[in-house]
Amino acid sequence: MQRSAGDWTERLKDATDDESLAELLTAYIESPAFALTVSGFFGRLDRAACVSPYLLFRAGRRFVDAVGTDAGNIAGTNAHAAMTLSELILRAYRQAENAPDLRRECLDLFDRLLEAGGYGADKAVEAFSR
Repeated sequence: MQRSAGDWTERLKDATDDESLAELLTAYIESPAFALTVSGFFGRLDRAACVSPYLLFRAGRRFVDAVGTDAGNIAGTNAHAAMTLSELILRAYRQAENAPDLRRECLDLFDRLLEAGGYGADKAVEAFSR
């Protein structure tokens, strides 16, 4: 049942920036279903029309808390989620050129992902220097 609870996120690509969507995403991110269905979540978030960076940060922190070092295990699906999360953080960082607080949040989330050994995080950090 919890695994199928994440299926609704497939419709994120059609969503618009809306307060009720933010509330729904927050509830999902905090739910037990998130840890079981996170593997495709960040890919769906990547294709979403409009998602707040704060929801990305909340989901990223929850992901690292939920999967820990499994974020670097290429034998499972969490490594792909970590790689997609890294790309999303990098994009948010670049878009926050005039928002130092957002950039700081991006860097903090990168630190957490790197500490967990998140797959692809090191390559995304290298992209900061470009």
